[in-house]
Amino acid sequence: MANKPITYTATWEGKIVGTRKSPRPYKYAIIVQRDQEADRKYAYEFVPANKGSFDYYVQIATATPGVSLRPKGWNFDTSYDAGQIEEAKKHIEGGWEGFAARERQQKINRFEALLAKGGYEPFVHGWSQSLVNAAKAARAAETSYGLIYLGLVPAVAKTKSKS
Repeated sequence: MANKPITYTATWEGKIVGTRKSPRPYKYAIIVQRDQEADRKYAYEFVPANKGSFDYYVQIATATPGVSLRPKGWNFDTSYDAGQIEEAKKHIEGGWEGFAARERQQKINRFEALLAKGGYEPFVHGWSQSLVNAAKAARAAETSYGLIYLGLVPAVAKTKSKS
């Protein structure tokens, strides 16, 4: 017979930031939040690291529909249809500068969407049954790029009140 699921909650600064329903007993929740300033800087200052993707789209954009070619770095041939070629032409419109600007705008849009939906609020990164494992998970969260470790909180089991 399986254990009955228990609902756990984690609270940070007076606000419930996570819930979990499980038959396992939990004692701790690891609380983190995304690093808003690092994400903003990354999005607004983004410059593609290399021209590999741009060069790939150039190769597709200059292809002939249905004719085999081997993209740079690939070990097999492939072919593209007219729709794929037109899509590649859109990617390279405006040359490297246009491509880089669209890539940056895509990062900005992703950041702004996450900001608008509350994606930089604290949340539960993980649940733990023991303090030792919670501490390990906390150290891992501290070294995760883009996350700010906030702390460990008790995982509180919801109990049914009898009326």
